[in-house]
Order: sequence, then structure tokens, then C-alpha cells
Amino acid sequence: MSLVNLPSCNLIASFIFCSFFLLTLAKTVQPGTYWYHSHTRGQYPDGLRGPLIVETPDSPHKGKWDHDLTLTLSDWYHDQMPGLIAKFISYANPTGAEPVPNSALMSDTQNLKVAVEPGKTYFFRIINMGAFAAQYLWFEGHTMRVIEVDGVWTDEAEADMLYITAAQRYGVLVTMKNETSSNFAIVGSMDQVGRAKYRISALPRVFVSLFLFSFFPFTSSVKRRVLLTSEPSLK
Repeated sequence: MSLVNLPSCNLIASFIFCSFFLLTLAKTVQPGTYWYHSHTRGQYPDGLRGPLIVETPDSPHKGKWDHDLTLTLSDWYHDQMPGLIAKFISYANPTGAEPVPNSALMSDTQNLKVAVEPGKTYFFRIINMGAFAAQYLWFEGHTMRVIEVDGVWTDEAEADMLYITAAQRYGVLVTMKNETSSNFAIVGSMDQVGRAKYRISALPRVFVSLFLFSFFPFTSSVKRRVLLTSEPSLK
């Protein structure tokens, strides 16, 4: 979804367009995990983006999860896009080398804490909203059960790690361990090689975002952590 060159003063037209878009999407597009973003002037890497979830009461996997959470992955540039784009299309960049991200984010933040209940199954809707880099994702000590890919329900399939390229989405089920004595990390590691096409040689050795069920003493500036803490089951 993008509103390119729509006059900002025309609020009524904007409202009608957005309402029509969402109504059409709900009626004609299969439910699932999507995202919206700007398609003009490099705005979305600077933050004009977000998840777009289309719910349905008729999922083929209905009843398999207790709670659902949306988790986004992204690369992040310390400089804004207008300046980076100017350098990218400049004669001073004859090879067309893309701007290299400075860091990685998870859910557009750092040090986020999310409480989970032991023994419960969570449906994680995972979206790579990055501009350039793919990311590896895994849940330490847990197995993912993939049930959705790019807005399409799939047969359930187990996975220990996912490779998620920019704009790609996965829906996975993760069942928490039925105890509170240990915590575990959800790890997002930015691909520094560029598996499909690129070699991102300017990246530091690895960018890591951590979605934690525990805490670890980090000192590296390229590591990100999100605290996911286990709580006793609610009665």
C-alpha cells in the first residue's frame, strides 16, 4: 500500500482511498501477514512502514495457538534516505554500490520486554521490513512450526531457523516450555554475505538482534536485545 503524490491537504480523498483499500483487501485478498510502506522518495527505510494483519475466523490452523504476536525485523541506517539516495545515484558511485545499513532492529526498537506464559503456544507473525538485508531468525531451545508464508496458509512444517529476505513474511507457532526456571533468546542475525546476490563487505562481522527470555551482559554496539520473560500460568 502506498499513496504516491497524493496531496496531503486532501484529507477526504485520503480517507476515502484508505477506506476503499482496506475494504477491498478484506473482501478480495486472502487473510494473513502483510505490511504497508511508502513507495516514494525512500521514505519507508526512515520509518514510514508498519504491519498489516488481515484476520480470519476460518484459518485451517484455528485453535492451535493461545496468543499471537507480531515481530518485525529491519535494517537501520543512521543517516536518512534523501542524503543516502543522492550518494547512491551520484557519478561518484560508478559501481552502483547500495548504501549499507548501520544496524539491525527487532520490532523497531531495542530492549523490549514481552511476557509469555509457560506451556502456551504463540503465533508469531514475522515480517522483514528492511530496505536491503535479509536476516536469519531462530528461537533458542525451541522449534518453530511454520504455518504461513507470505500471506498463504501452508501445511505445518518444523524449522530450527528461517532465512527471511526483505519484504518476506512468515507465520510460525512456538510452544513455550512448561517451566519458569530458564529463559531463552529469539535471535535475528543480519545476513552479511547476501546469500542470493550480494556480498555486503562493509558490514561488521554480524548484526544480531536478540529477543530474550533471559538476560545476558552485552557490550558490543551491534547487538540488540529484547527481553521476553516467562511468567507463571495465569489462573
